[in-house]
Amino acid sequence: MILDRLLRAGRSIHTRLLLVIIVSGIGINILLLAALSLHRAVLKDAFLSSVAQYIQYLVQDLGTPPDYNRAVQLASQTGTVIHYSSPEANWSTSKRASFPSLERIIKWQVTGSIRVGKFHGGHCFLYVVDPDHKFLFEMTTGLEKDPRLVWAGPLLLFFVTLVFIGSFVWIRRIMAPPRPLSQGVRQVGAGRLDHRVPVHCRDELGELASAFNWMAEQLQHLIRSKDQMLLDVSHELRSPLTRMRVALEMSPGGPLKESLAEDIGEMDGMVTTILANARIQSRNLTLDYRTVDLISFIREAIRPLEDQSPGVCLLDEPEPIEAFLDPDKAKTALRNVIGNAIKYSGEMSPPVAIRVRMGPESNIIEIEDEGIGIPEQDLPFVFEPFYRVDPSRSRESGGFGLGLSLCKAIMEAHRGSISIQSTLGKGTTVQLHFPRE
Repeated sequence: MILDRLLRAGRSIHTRLLLVIIVSGIGINILLLAALSLHRAVLKDAFLSSVAQYIQYLVQDLGTPPDYNRAVQLASQTGTVIHYSSPEANWSTSKRASFPSLERIIKWQVTGSIRVGKFHGGHCFLYVVDPDHKFLFEMTTGLEKDPRLVWAGPLLLFFVTLVFIGSFVWIRRIMAPPRPLSQGVRQVGAGRLDHRVPVHCRDELGELASAFNWMAEQLQHLIRSKDQMLLDVSHELRSPLTRMRVALEMSPGGPLKESLAEDIGEMDGMVTTILANARIQSRNLTLDYRTVDLISFIREAIRPLEDQSPGVCLLDEPEPIEAFLDPDKAKTALRNVIGNAIKYSGEMSPPVAIRVRMGPESNIIEIEDEGIGIPEQDLPFVFEPFYRVDPSRSRESGGFGLGLSLCKAIMEAHRGSISIQSTLGKGTTVQLHFPRE
Protein backbone atom coordinates (compact mmCIF):
# COMPACT_ATOMS: atom_id res chain seq x y z
CA MET A 1 0.00 0.00 0.00
CA ILE A 2 2.75 2.46 0.99
CA LEU A 3 4.82 1.45 -2.05
CA ASP A 4 1.85 2.02 -4.35
CA ARG A 5 1.31 5.47 -2.88
CA LEU A 6 4.98 6.34 -3.31
CA LEU A 7 4.94 5.14 -6.92
CA ARG A 8 1.75 7.09 -7.59
CA ALA A 9 3.28 10.20 -5.98
CA GLY A 10 6.40 9.74 -8.10
CA ARG A 11 4.30 9.70 -11.26
CA SER A 12 2.36 12.77 -10.17
CA ILE A 13 2.90 15.92 -12.22
CA HIS A 14 3.03 17.92 -8.97
CA THR A 15 6.02 15.90 -7.77
CA ARG A 16 7.76 16.19 -11.12
CA LEU A 17 7.28 19.96 -11.23
CA LEU A 18 8.62 20.24 -7.67
CA LEU A 19 11.64 18.17 -8.68
CA VAL A 20 12.18 20.53 -11.60
CA ILE A 21 12.19 23.47 -9.16
CA ILE A 22 14.60 21.68 -6.80
CA VAL A 23 16.99 20.69 -9.59
CA SER A 24 16.82 24.19 -11.04
CA GLY A 25 17.55 25.70 -7.61
CA ILE A 26 20.51 23.35 -7.09
CA GLY A 27 21.84 24.19 -10.56
CA ILE A 28 21.53 27.94 -9.93
CA ASN A 29 23.30 27.60 -6.57
CA ILE A 30 26.12 25.58 -8.14
CA LEU A 31 26.58 28.26 -10.80
CA LEU A 32 26.57 31.00 -8.14
CA LEU A 33 29.10 29.13 -6.02
CA ALA A 34 31.30 28.61 -9.06
CA ALA A 35 31.08 32.31 -9.90
CA LEU A 36 31.93 33.26 -6.30
CA SER A 37 34.87 30.85 -6.26
CA LEU A 38 36.16 32.34 -9.50
CA HIS A 39 35.69 35.84 -8.12
CA ARG A 40 37.50 34.88 -4.93
CA ALA A 41 40.38 33.36 -6.88
CA VAL A 42 40.71 36.53 -8.96
CA LEU A 43 40.71 38.76 -5.86
CA LYS A 44 42.87 36.47 -3.75
CA ASP A 45 46.21 38.06 -4.62
CA ALA A 46 44.87 41.58 -4.09
CA PHE A 47 43.40 40.52 -0.73
CA LEU A 48 46.64 38.95 0.46
CA SER A 49 48.59 42.00 -0.65
CA SER A 50 46.25 44.27 1.34
CA VAL A 51 46.52 42.02 4.42
CA ALA A 52 50.34 42.00 4.15
CA GLN A 53 50.38 45.80 3.95
CA TYR A 54 48.07 46.05 6.99
CA ILE A 55 50.21 43.63 9.01
CA GLN A 56 53.30 45.68 8.17
CA TYR A 57 51.52 48.74 9.59
CA LEU A 58 50.71 46.80 12.77
CA VAL A 59 54.32 45.66 13.14
CA GLN A 60 55.59 49.22 12.68
CA ASP A 61 53.03 50.43 15.24
CA LEU A 62 54.37 47.90 17.77
CA GLY A 63 57.86 49.38 17.44
CA THR A 64 61.28 47.82 17.82
CA PRO A 65 61.52 46.04 20.12
CA PRO A 66 57.71 45.43 20.11
CA ASP A 67 55.72 46.95 22.96
CA TYR A 68 53.69 44.23 24.73
CA ASN A 69 51.13 46.65 26.16
CA ARG A 70 50.59 48.19 22.73
CA ALA A 71 50.23 44.65 21.32
CA VAL A 72 47.47 43.89 23.87
CA GLN A 73 45.69 47.09 22.88
CA LEU A 74 45.94 46.37 19.14
CA ALA A 75 44.82 42.75 19.68
CA SER A 76 41.70 43.98 21.45
CA GLN A 77 40.95 46.51 18.71
CA THR A 78 41.57 44.19 15.76
CA GLY A 79 40.10 40.98 17.17
CA THR A 80 43.35 39.03 16.90
CA VAL A 81 45.87 37.24 19.11
CA ILE A 82 49.39 38.48 18.58
CA HIS A 83 52.28 36.09 19.22
CA TYR A 84 55.90 37.24 19.20
CA SER A 85 59.08 35.15 19.20
CA SER A 86 62.71 36.33 19.41
CA PRO A 87 65.87 35.44 21.32
CA GLU A 88 65.17 38.32 23.71
CA ALA A 89 61.43 37.78 24.33
CA ASN A 90 58.67 35.27 23.71
CA TRP A 91 55.11 36.39 24.54
CA SER A 92 51.45 36.23 23.48
CA THR A 93 48.45 38.49 24.04
CA SER A 94 46.36 35.45 25.06
CA LYS A 95 46.71 33.05 27.94
CA ARG A 96 47.76 30.24 25.61
CA ALA A 97 51.40 29.31 24.97
CA SER A 98 53.51 32.28 23.89
CA PHE A 99 54.26 31.08 20.37
CA PRO A 100 52.74 28.04 18.60
CA SER A 101 54.73 25.37 16.87
CA LEU A 102 54.92 26.21 13.19
CA GLU A 103 54.48 22.52 12.29
CA ARG A 104 50.84 22.77 13.44
CA ILE A 105 50.09 25.55 10.95
CA ILE A 106 48.94 24.04 7.63
CA LYS A 107 48.12 25.18 4.10
CA TRP A 108 50.88 27.76 3.84
CA GLN A 109 50.64 30.40 1.17
CA VAL A 110 53.49 32.84 0.65
CA THR A 111 53.18 36.51 -0.31
CA GLY A 112 56.35 38.47 0.28
CA SER A 113 57.32 38.24 3.94
CA ILE A 114 53.80 37.10 4.91
CA ARG A 115 52.76 33.49 5.20
CA VAL A 116 49.08 32.51 5.50
CA GLY A 117 47.81 29.36 7.19
CA LYS A 118 45.29 27.78 9.57
CA PHE A 119 45.58 27.67 13.35
CA HIS A 120 42.97 26.73 16.00
CA GLY A 121 40.33 26.51 13.26
CA GLY A 122 40.92 30.09 12.10
CA HIS A 123 43.23 31.97 9.77
CA CYS A 124 46.66 33.11 10.87
CA PHE A 125 49.36 35.30 9.30
CA LEU A 126 53.05 34.76 9.98
CA TYR A 127 55.25 37.84 9.52
CA VAL A 128 58.97 37.05 9.46
CA VAL A 129 61.10 40.12 10.26
CA ASP A 130 64.23 37.97 10.14
CA PRO A 131 64.92 34.33 10.99
CA ASP A 132 65.07 35.15 14.70
CA HIS A 133 62.19 37.64 14.97
CA LYS A 134 58.68 36.48 14.05
CA PHE A 135 55.11 37.75 14.54
CA LEU A 136 52.04 35.51 14.31
CA PHE A 137 48.64 37.19 14.02
CA GLU A 138 45.84 34.73 14.87
CA MET A 139 42.29 35.70 13.80
CA THR A 140 39.84 35.03 16.65
CA THR A 141 36.75 37.05 15.72
CA GLY A 142 36.25 36.06 12.08
CA LEU A 143 32.89 35.18 10.57
CA GLU A 144 33.46 31.50 11.23
CA LYS A 145 33.62 32.25 15.00
CA ASP A 146 30.78 34.76 15.19
CA PRO A 147 28.21 33.40 17.74
CA ARG A 148 25.40 35.01 15.76
CA LEU A 149 26.01 32.49 12.99
CA VAL A 150 25.32 29.47 15.20
CA TRP A 151 21.66 29.56 14.13
CA ALA A 152 22.43 30.40 10.50
CA GLY A 153 22.42 26.76 9.35
CA PRO A 154 19.12 25.74 11.03
CA LEU A 155 17.43 28.98 9.97
CA LEU A 156 18.59 28.50 6.38
CA LEU A 157 17.29 24.92 6.39
CA PHE A 158 13.99 26.10 7.86
CA PHE A 159 13.47 28.79 5.22
CA VAL A 160 14.51 26.46 2.38
CA THR A 161 11.94 23.93 3.66
CA LEU A 162 9.29 26.67 3.74
CA VAL A 163 10.16 27.60 0.15
CA PHE A 164 9.77 23.97 -1.01
CA ILE A 165 6.49 23.52 0.87
CA GLY A 166 5.17 26.80 -0.52
CA SER A 167 6.25 25.79 -4.03
CA PHE A 168 4.49 22.44 -3.72
CA VAL A 169 1.27 24.03 -2.43
CA TRP A 170 1.40 26.63 -5.19
CA ILE A 171 1.93 23.96 -7.83
CA ARG A 172 -0.99 21.92 -6.47
CA ARG A 173 -3.17 25.00 -6.63
CA ILE A 174 -2.12 25.75 -10.19
CA MET A 175 -2.66 22.12 -11.20
CA ALA A 176 -6.01 21.78 -9.37
CA PRO A 177 -8.22 21.95 -12.54
CA PRO A 178 -7.07 18.54 -13.93
CA ARG A 179 -8.56 16.71 -10.93
CA PRO A 180 -12.21 17.69 -11.54
CA LEU A 181 -11.50 17.39 -15.28
CA SER A 182 -10.50 13.74 -14.90
CA GLN A 183 -13.61 13.16 -12.77
CA GLY A 184 -15.67 14.83 -15.50
CA VAL A 185 -14.19 12.49 -18.12
CA ARG A 186 -15.26 9.49 -16.02
CA GLN A 187 -18.75 10.93 -15.52
CA VAL A 188 -19.24 11.61 -19.23
CA GLY A 189 -17.75 8.22 -20.08
CA ALA A 190 -20.34 6.63 -17.78
CA GLY A 191 -23.11 8.36 -19.75
CA ARG A 192 -23.84 11.33 -17.44
CA LEU A 193 -23.58 13.98 -20.14
CA ASP A 194 -25.11 16.69 -17.96
CA HIS A 195 -21.97 16.77 -15.79
CA ARG A 196 -19.96 20.00 -16.07
CA VAL A 197 -16.49 20.84 -14.82
CA PRO A 198 -16.17 24.03 -12.70
CA VAL A 199 -13.92 26.67 -14.28
CA HIS A 200 -12.00 28.69 -11.66
CA CYS A 201 -9.18 30.16 -13.75
CA ARG A 202 -8.55 31.79 -17.10
CA ASP A 203 -5.25 30.17 -18.00
CA GLU A 204 -4.62 27.23 -20.36
CA LEU A 205 -6.11 24.76 -17.86
CA GLY A 206 -9.23 26.92 -17.57
CA GLU A 207 -9.51 26.94 -21.35
CA LEU A 208 -9.19 23.14 -21.33
CA ALA A 209 -12.00 22.83 -18.76
CA SER A 210 -14.20 25.18 -20.82
CA ALA A 211 -13.47 23.16 -23.96
CA PHE A 212 -14.43 19.97 -22.10
CA ASN A 213 -17.74 21.50 -20.98
CA TRP A 214 -18.43 22.62 -24.56
CA MET A 215 -17.68 19.11 -25.82
CA ALA A 216 -20.00 17.50 -23.22
CA GLU A 217 -22.75 19.99 -24.11
CA GLN A 218 -22.40 19.21 -27.82
CA LEU A 219 -22.47 15.47 -27.16
CA GLN A 220 -25.55 15.87 -24.99
CA HIS A 221 -27.24 17.92 -27.71
CA LEU A 222 -26.38 15.37 -30.42
CA ILE A 223 -27.60 12.41 -28.38
CA ARG A 224 -30.79 14.22 -27.41
CA SER A 225 -31.37 15.07 -31.06
CA LYS A 226 -30.84 11.42 -32.01
CA ASP A 227 -33.18 10.20 -29.26
CA GLN A 228 -35.78 12.78 -30.17
CA MET A 229 -35.62 11.80 -33.84
CA LEU A 230 -35.96 8.13 -32.91
CA LEU A 231 -38.91 8.97 -30.66
CA ASP A 232 -40.60 11.08 -33.36
CA VAL A 233 -40.13 8.35 -35.97
CA SER A 234 -41.56 5.78 -33.55
CA HIS A 235 -44.62 7.96 -32.93
CA GLU A 236 -45.10 8.48 -36.64
CA LEU A 237 -44.92 4.74 -37.26
CA ARG A 238 -47.81 4.07 -34.90
CA SER A 239 -50.50 5.21 -37.31
CA PRO A 240 -49.15 3.37 -40.42
CA LEU A 241 -48.71 0.20 -38.38
CA THR A 242 -52.27 0.43 -37.11
CA ARG A 243 -53.60 0.93 -40.66
CA MET A 244 -51.49 -1.96 -41.93
CA ARG A 245 -52.76 -4.20 -39.15
CA VAL A 246 -56.39 -3.29 -39.94
CA ALA A 247 -55.80 -3.85 -43.67
CA LEU A 248 -54.10 -7.16 -42.94
CA GLU A 249 -57.08 -8.36 -40.88
CA MET A 250 -59.38 -7.66 -43.83
CA SER A 251 -57.17 -9.47 -46.36
CA PRO A 252 -57.61 -13.16 -47.20
CA GLY A 253 -55.58 -15.68 -45.19
CA GLY A 254 -52.57 -17.57 -46.37
CA PRO A 255 -48.80 -17.88 -45.86
CA LEU A 256 -48.24 -14.32 -47.08
CA LYS A 257 -50.67 -12.94 -44.50
CA GLU A 258 -48.94 -14.85 -41.73
CA SER A 259 -45.51 -13.54 -42.80
CA LEU A 260 -46.79 -9.97 -43.01
CA ALA A 261 -48.47 -10.30 -39.61
CA GLU A 262 -45.20 -11.49 -38.12
CA ASP A 263 -43.28 -8.56 -39.65
CA ILE A 264 -45.87 -6.06 -38.47
CA GLY A 265 -45.81 -7.57 -35.00
CA GLU A 266 -42.02 -7.28 -34.91
CA MET A 267 -42.17 -3.63 -35.98
CA ASP A 268 -44.90 -2.92 -33.43
CA GLY A 269 -42.81 -4.53 -30.67
CA MET A 270 -39.80 -2.46 -31.67
CA VAL A 271 -41.80 0.77 -31.62
CA THR A 272 -43.34 -0.13 -28.25
CA THR A 273 -39.89 -0.86 -26.78
CA ILE A 274 -38.44 2.40 -28.14
CA LEU A 275 -41.30 4.42 -26.66
CA ALA A 276 -41.01 2.61 -23.31
CA ASN A 277 -37.28 3.30 -23.27
CA ALA A 278 -37.89 7.00 -24.04
CA ARG A 279 -40.50 7.30 -21.28
CA ILE A 280 -38.18 5.74 -18.72
CA GLN A 281 -35.28 8.00 -19.68
CA SER A 282 -37.50 11.08 -19.51
CA ARG A 283 -36.62 13.51 -16.72
CA ASN A 284 -40.31 13.78 -15.90
CA LEU A 285 -40.67 10.05 -15.20
CA THR A 286 -42.25 9.24 -11.84
CA LEU A 287 -41.71 5.72 -10.53
CA ASP A 288 -44.47 4.02 -8.56
CA TYR A 289 -42.32 2.97 -5.63
CA ARG A 290 -43.63 0.29 -3.30
CA THR A 291 -42.20 -1.82 -0.53
CA VAL A 292 -42.23 -5.44 -1.72
CA ASP A 293 -40.86 -8.78 -0.60
CA LEU A 294 -38.05 -9.31 -3.09
CA ILE A 295 -38.28 -13.12 -2.98
CA SER A 296 -42.02 -13.17 -3.69
CA PHE A 297 -41.50 -10.53 -6.38
CA ILE A 298 -38.92 -12.74 -8.17
CA ARG A 299 -41.13 -15.86 -7.93
CA GLU A 300 -43.99 -13.96 -9.53
CA ALA A 301 -41.74 -12.51 -12.25
CA ILE A 302 -40.26 -15.87 -13.31
CA ARG A 303 -43.52 -17.86 -13.22
CA PRO A 304 -44.35 -17.32 -16.95
CA LEU A 305 -40.77 -18.30 -17.90
CA GLU A 306 -40.43 -21.52 -15.91
CA ASP A 307 -41.88 -23.70 -18.71
CA GLN A 308 -39.42 -22.41 -21.31
CA SER A 309 -36.40 -24.63 -21.91
CA PRO A 310 -33.95 -24.92 -20.13
CA GLY A 311 -36.02 -23.48 -17.26
CA VAL A 312 -35.48 -21.04 -14.41
CA CYS A 313 -34.82 -21.72 -10.73
CA LEU A 314 -34.33 -19.55 -7.64
CA LEU A 315 -31.36 -20.86 -5.66
CA ASP A 316 -30.34 -20.40 -2.04
CA GLU A 317 -33.59 -18.71 -1.12
CA PRO A 318 -32.88 -16.40 1.81
CA GLU A 319 -35.30 -15.04 4.36
CA PRO A 320 -37.78 -12.43 3.06
CA ILE A 321 -36.00 -9.24 1.95
CA GLU A 322 -37.83 -5.94 1.76
CA ALA A 323 -37.08 -3.82 -1.31
CA PHE A 324 -38.27 -0.36 -2.34
CA LEU A 325 -38.93 -0.29 -6.10
CA ASP A 326 -41.46 0.09 -8.91
CA PRO A 327 -42.75 -3.51 -9.31
CA ASP A 328 -43.94 -3.17 -12.92
CA LYS A 329 -40.78 -1.62 -14.31
CA ALA A 330 -38.46 -3.76 -12.19
CA LYS A 331 -40.36 -6.84 -13.42
CA THR A 332 -39.79 -5.72 -17.03
CA ALA A 333 -36.02 -5.45 -16.43
CA LEU A 334 -35.83 -8.81 -14.65
CA ARG A 335 -37.85 -10.64 -17.34
CA ASN A 336 -35.76 -9.12 -20.14
CA VAL A 337 -32.55 -10.38 -18.55
CA ILE A 338 -33.99 -13.83 -17.82
CA GLY A 339 -35.47 -13.98 -21.35
CA ASN A 340 -32.02 -13.32 -22.82
CA ALA A 341 -30.50 -16.00 -20.58
CA ILE A 342 -33.07 -18.55 -21.76
CA LYS A 343 -32.78 -17.52 -25.41
CA TYR A 344 -29.01 -17.99 -25.52
CA SER A 345 -28.91 -21.22 -23.50
CA GLY A 346 -29.11 -24.63 -25.12
CA GLU A 347 -31.98 -27.02 -24.46
CA MET A 348 -29.60 -29.34 -22.59
CA SER A 349 -28.04 -26.53 -20.55
CA PRO A 350 -28.67 -26.30 -16.79
CA PRO A 351 -31.59 -24.08 -15.79
CA VAL A 352 -30.99 -20.34 -15.51
CA ALA A 353 -30.00 -19.74 -11.87
CA ILE A 354 -31.22 -16.74 -9.87
CA ARG A 355 -29.64 -15.76 -6.60
CA VAL A 356 -30.48 -12.92 -4.20
CA ARG A 357 -28.06 -11.39 -1.73
CA MET A 358 -27.67 -8.24 0.26
CA GLY A 359 -24.74 -5.98 -0.62
CA PRO A 360 -23.35 -3.12 1.49
CA GLU A 361 -25.77 -0.56 0.03
CA SER A 362 -28.07 -2.50 -2.29
CA ASN A 363 -30.05 -5.68 -2.83
CA ILE A 364 -28.53 -7.71 -5.65
CA ILE A 365 -30.37 -10.04 -8.00
CA GLU A 366 -27.94 -12.25 -9.90
CA ILE A 367 -28.99 -14.12 -13.06
CA GLU A 368 -26.54 -16.77 -14.27
CA ASP A 369 -26.73 -19.00 -17.34
CA GLU A 370 -24.40 -21.48 -19.02
CA GLY A 371 -25.22 -20.46 -22.56
CA ILE A 372 -23.13 -19.36 -25.51
CA GLY A 373 -21.73 -16.29 -23.76
CA ILE A 374 -20.72 -12.91 -25.19
CA PRO A 375 -17.35 -12.06 -26.80
CA GLU A 376 -15.20 -9.83 -24.60
CA GLN A 377 -14.92 -7.09 -27.23
CA ASP A 378 -18.75 -6.77 -27.33
CA LEU A 379 -19.32 -6.46 -23.56
CA PRO A 380 -18.82 -2.63 -23.36
CA PHE A 381 -21.56 -2.08 -25.99
CA VAL A 382 -24.35 -4.52 -25.08
CA PHE A 383 -26.32 -1.80 -23.24
CA GLU A 384 -26.34 0.49 -26.30
CA PRO A 385 -29.69 0.77 -28.15
CA PHE A 386 -29.94 -1.49 -31.24
CA TYR A 387 -26.56 -3.10 -30.55
CA ARG A 388 -26.49 -6.75 -31.55
CA VAL A 389 -23.63 -9.17 -30.99
CA ASP A 390 -24.70 -10.94 -34.19
CA PRO A 391 -23.79 -8.50 -37.02
CA SER A 392 -26.20 -10.22 -39.41
CA ARG A 393 -29.12 -9.09 -37.21
CA SER A 394 -31.12 -12.14 -38.26
CA ARG A 395 -34.49 -12.71 -36.67
CA GLU A 396 -33.49 -16.17 -35.45
CA SER A 397 -30.43 -14.92 -33.49
CA GLY A 398 -32.15 -12.32 -31.33
CA GLY A 399 -34.52 -9.37 -30.92
CA PHE A 400 -34.03 -5.72 -31.72
CA GLY A 401 -31.04 -4.98 -29.51
CA LEU A 402 -33.21 -2.89 -27.17
CA GLY A 403 -33.77 -5.25 -24.25
CA LEU A 404 -30.60 -4.56 -22.27
CA SER A 405 -30.80 -0.86 -23.14
CA LEU A 406 -34.28 -0.80 -21.59
CA CYS A 407 -33.00 -2.70 -18.54
CA LYS A 408 -30.21 -0.17 -18.04
CA ALA A 409 -32.69 2.74 -18.29
CA ILE A 410 -34.97 1.09 -15.71
CA MET A 411 -32.13 0.44 -13.27
CA GLU A 412 -30.79 4.01 -13.61
CA ALA A 413 -34.33 5.33 -13.03
CA HIS A 414 -34.22 3.38 -9.72
CA ARG A 415 -30.80 4.96 -9.01
CA GLY A 416 -29.38 1.47 -9.23
CA SER A 417 -27.17 -0.25 -11.77
CA ILE A 418 -26.82 -3.30 -13.99
CA SER A 419 -23.57 -5.13 -14.68
CA ILE A 420 -22.68 -8.05 -16.92
CA GLN A 421 -19.86 -10.57 -16.98
CA SER A 422 -19.54 -13.20 -19.68
CA THR A 423 -17.14 -15.77 -21.08
CA LEU A 424 -17.61 -16.96 -24.64
CA GLY A 425 -18.76 -20.57 -24.66
CA LYS A 426 -19.23 -20.75 -20.87
CA GLY A 427 -22.10 -18.45 -19.98
CA THR A 428 -23.15 -15.04 -18.72
CA THR A 429 -23.87 -13.51 -15.31
CA VAL A 430 -25.96 -10.34 -14.95
CA GLN A 431 -26.41 -8.44 -11.68
CA LEU A 432 -29.24 -6.01 -10.91
CA HIS A 433 -28.42 -3.66 -8.02
CA PHE A 434 -31.47 -2.08 -6.34
CA PRO A 435 -30.63 0.52 -3.66
CA ARG A 436 -32.06 -0.21 -0.22
CA GLU A 437 -33.23 3.37 0.24
